[in-house]
Amino acid sequence: MTEAAGHQGKNLVVIIGAGRSGTTWLHLMLGSHPRVATGQESQVFARYLAPLMETWEAELDWSQGEGVRQHGISSYLTEERFVGLLRHFALEVMGSVLAEKPTATHLLEKSPNSSYHVDLINRCLPGVRFIHVIRDGRDVAASMLGARSGWGRSWAPSHVEQAALEWRRSVEAALQAKAFAPRYAEVRYEDLLEGGVAELSRLFDFLDVPVSTAEAQEIYEAHHF
Repeated sequence: MTEAAGHQGKNLVVIIGAGRSGTTWLHLMLGSHPRVATGQESQVFARYLAPLMETWEAELDWSQGEGVRQHGISSYLTEERFVGLLRHFALEVMGSVLAEKPTATHLLEKSPNSSYHVDLINRCLPGVRFIHVIRDGRDVAASMLGARSGWGRSWAPSHVEQAALEWRRSVEAALQAKAFAPRYAEVRYEDLLEGGVAELSRLFDFLDVPVSTAEAQEIYEAHHF
């Protein structure tokens, strides 16, 4: 576990939101700051920690009546210890990117699937901060269908109804992170387009990462399209 990451994920930031909502755009802008380290989507929560937690919880639900033998790793670990191991795993995986950016004090993780696991993320890393990117669902659906005809054919929905349902489910799941305020911030994709410098400055302030207006302007212009 890295010192910069913090024992409870204090300096870990997770971007959540439906796919095609501008999460990658924000990820690139925030990650370009010298104090923020980031990398490829790790999927550490959705693909690794979530299945482990599901197995743990299912194991605890097994009947423990007379004559039933306890088995599984819950025979050896307390729940506190188990969650601590998940925390250590997540921080070790994501903390590895800090070695490549010596100026960084914050870790930034972005995987749209993380929207479905905010409770798990907060449970493992109770100091984590969430940034939720929300975009008009009609534009998200159109973008998903456009991706389907090209590079996104392996994951993008093929019908507008499926795209709309995916957007709704993801937004509703990500909104659960509101319960963790003041470690939760929202940003509208449309606001990033219209007032990007001000919004970017607000988000850096939310992360306690110092940035001047001129620096925010430079970052925004370098990634604007």
